[in-house]
Amino acid sequence: MITLFYIMHIPRLVFHISVQYEIAMLVYNTALFSFIHMMKSIQKDFNKMSTYTKLGYKIHNIRITILT
Repeated sequence: MITLFYIMHIPRLVFHISVQYEIAMLVYNTALFSFIHMMKSIQKDFNKMSTYTKLGYKIHNIRITILT
């Protein structure tokens, strides 16, 4: 009975964790975007900034692929 209860709760738990992960990613992305925007406003070298953002997104994508 207890094992059945736990089996029933696993999908809900996984869903809850995934929702929390999505929220965390959203917060992280907004922070990253605001940071990039701030950096762009500070230094007007857009070409250098675009390469930095590309590198950042690559790292971010790698991190997501590792986590999922």
